[in-house]
Amino acid sequence: MSDKNCQALEGVRVLDLTQYEAGPTCTLFLAFLGAEVIKIENPAQGESCRHLFYGKGANEDLYFVLLNLNKKSITLDINTDEGRSIFIELVKRSDVLVENFGGNKMERLGFGPDQLRESNPRLIYASLSGYGSYGPYASYPSMDMTAQAMGGVMSVTGDEDDPPLRCGAAIADSSGGANLALGIVAALYQRERTKKGMKVEVSLHDSVVNLGRSILGAYIAYGSRMPKLGNRLKDVVPWNIYKTVDGGYVAICVIQQHLFERLMNIIGKGELIKEFDLTSLRRRKEERKLIEKAIGEWILKRNKHDVMKRLCEQDIPCGAVLDSIEVSRDPHLKEREMIVEIEHHQWGRIKVLGCPVKFLDSKMEVRSSPCLGGHNREIFSGLLGMSEAEIQHLKEKGIV
Repeated sequence: MSDKNCQALEGVRVLDLTQYEAGPTCTLFLAFLGAEVIKIENPAQGESCRHLFYGKGANEDLYFVLLNLNKKSITLDINTDEGRSIFIELVKRSDVLVENFGGNKMERLGFGPDQLRESNPRLIYASLSGYGSYGPYASYPSMDMTAQAMGGVMSVTGDEDDPPLRCGAAIADSSGGANLALGIVAALYQRERTKKGMKVEVSLHDSVVNLGRSILGAYIAYGSRMPKLGNRLKDVVPWNIYKTVDGGYVAICVIQQHLFERLMNIIGKGELIKEFDLTSLRRRKEERKLIEKAIGEWILKRNKHDVMKRLCEQDIPCGAVLDSIEVSRDPHLKEREMIVEIEHHQWGRIKVLGCPVKFLDSKMEVRSSPCLGGHNREIFSGLLGMSEAEIQHLKEKGIV
């Protein structure tokens, strides 16, 4: 196989026992990077998210489709003796197991990390939960919004007089999944030296706190409470959104003094720099209303894309605020294959999000999420060596 077709994690086999968003995000990254991700699902209905919002009989939820691209699916009831034996055989032939059940469900099934490493000492056991396996909150349930709340992010999102506000994106789930994928890749690298597996653990709570490292972290260091600033930064002006003539908005973020002066000259207000001594971040902060009024009046006469193009061509950080329709049509995202089209067995031709990690020396393919049990024969026959009669026997008993 040529280097152009070889992917970074090719040859790595991952058993995926994840559900909802955080865990599947982790295994999605691994699948994008070339790992063989085998999603193990209950034979009766599959992962709950296949039909979480619309119920059985309808098309698979797009929620499931988007989070399970490039994966394989097998059905296996690991609560039965035969299912447990097959699962152990899969563990023996795999590099990584990922689960996000929370609590000690895997241990109760006899599939905790220490138990599974008896069958495969090289296994990397990766776990994702709300609060981790230790600490006062370890047994507490958690979802994305509760993690945002506990991680401090909700307390600083929105404007000063607003109640706490959830970030629109599932930042706890997505960052938690990405952090676990990073941990798994590091563990695979370490295993090359030690020849031994290890347990990797990530919590949603830790992940949200980590997202606030540069903002919340400064206030934590000084033991003070961070205020809610909306779209502004406390000590940087301009750092805000501004309305445009087409009813849209642009975001402008300028720290460096020479870029600020360039911006003021572009908008025809360069004389304000000398008149009001706008020569430092401190002075700009003190004259916030003056500066933002001048910028806002100039932008309000122009289209958001024109403003972005004009300022960015002068190295001034500016971005048009895009909605989901605009993002789906964005030519830059299409060229970078972050918006791609796939063929789904129920939805037909649909747009999905690609992988944010780019390997410029190899091609990355985006494939549809799998049908429930769509890879049973490939895995049970090709990997475990089962006969057609054995597979049919398991199917008749409801084990696969």
